[in-house]
Amino acid sequence: KTGIVIEVNENNAFSNALGKEILKQLINIYYKKEDNIIVYSSKKKEITETASPAVTVFVGSRENEEDVNWIVNNVDKIGKMIAEGIKEYFKLKKC
Repeated sequence: KTGIVIEVNENNAFSNALGKEILKQLINIYYKKEDNIIVYSSKKKEITETASPAVTVFVGSRENEEDVNWIVNNVDKIGKMIAEGIKEYFKLKKC
């Protein structure tokens, strides 16, 4: 398996919106444009048992050599794009 996977709370519109913003930013730098998804989850307590918008972000698979190389070579960009997605969600001026 490869790709960016973002888990969101299926019952929380804020979680969904945050996940979409982060995915939108990460797709800009990910080497493959397909295989990137949002997973609607209602099982993880970290996501479902909070009033805040919560997501889990997976940026590739450690079992896929291309993903591992992409992650190692783009750590700063990945962090910046996740921060940019959060910034856009909260409509902040800068990170």
